[in-house]
Amino acid sequence: MKLKFLTISLVVVTIFPLATNTFTSVLANPTTLIAQKTEEQSRIAVYKKANPSVVTIVTQDSTGSGFVVSRDGLILTNAHVLRGAKSPVVVVMADDTELTADILGSDPTGNDLAALKIRNVSKLQPLKLADPKSIEVGQTIYAIGSPREKNNTFATGIISRFDKDKRMIQHDAPINPGNSGGPLLNSKAEVIGINTQIDLSDVIDEQGNILGKNRGFTGISFAIPVESIQPFLVAVQEGTINSAIASRDNGQLQAQLLPLDGGMIEGTITQKSALLPDKSYYNAYMFEGKQGQKVDIQMSSQQLDPSLMLFFYDPNQGDMVLVNRNDDMSIHNPTASISQVLPSDGYYIVFANAFEQGNTGSYRLKASVR
Repeated sequence: MKLKFLTISLVVVTIFPLATNTFTSVLANPTTLIAQKTEEQSRIAVYKKANPSVVTIVTQDSTGSGFVVSRDGLILTNAHVLRGAKSPVVVVMADDTELTADILGSDPTGNDLAALKIRNVSKLQPLKLADPKSIEVGQTIYAIGSPREKNNTFATGIISRFDKDKRMIQHDAPINPGNSGGPLLNSKAEVIGINTQIDLSDVIDEQGNILGKNRGFTGISFAIPVESIQPFLVAVQEGTINSAIASRDNGQLQAQLLPLDGGMIEGTITQKSALLPDKSYYNAYMFEGKQGQKVDIQMSSQQLDPSLMLFFYDPNQGDMVLVNRNDDMSIHNPTASISQVLPSDGYYIVFANAFEQGNTGSYRLKASVR
């Protein structure tokens, strides 16, 4: 009996200090558990706050993501989500409600941004844009969108760096093509960017050729930063992008914003561009002008014979009135220009046109007020 007693005593003595040390360790480092719990609570809070504002956009050819920025249904997304789409499109809310939205236009400055407006709503929950100065490398970020289904998925990561060449936020939250147009959020559920692409350079080359089997997420995702989103949103909210402009050619015309600051816009006329009755292609731009302003517009190209047409949009008549046009009638002169004193306050439409039937190619367009 004495031997058994000693054995038990030794076991107890051996184990007890280990248990005591483990228990003491937990008590000495409670911040580890608290930090894990706080991080988890933060993720849950961001998702609950953001999810009702994130939508699935369903076009004739594809689906993508977007998010609400005003109570009356203004939606921001990527321009490539709406590429080739015609109004109206379907917007699916987080509760599976399907609503109808009109395409307002895309950002002509080269950012992959576009806007839609949901019809007949007034009480949606918008997301706020973050202060651009609050964004730092290393901060925790959250990505939300609908990559495959009409239900939002949620992922987290950190900001890896700011890509100055691409003017993008690089982060490591795993996203997929259907996440395009969805928001990148901070811990306050404020928008710091719009997810737009992932790095598949080791899988697909610049021409779109498949180089090898997709090995999955590479840890490199990109988002358009809020500092690029803000000017576009202001332009949309100020009404310089209109939702549905009546056209005598095809019933509706989608026009991009044309800044009047003299900045150069790069554009391309393709076989998917709008078509005039004479079978020539054009892209449409819009600006808001004041009576008496003198506006100079110039289009130049080395690939097509440029032609410009300037229309005044009359909302009372629901029609466009030709104000001026220019073509130098020579395929050897790569420039068309208009200098016009605006006759009225309101919206003006510019057709950047390839004069020759079926002609396509890239061009540069600029406009200024003097």
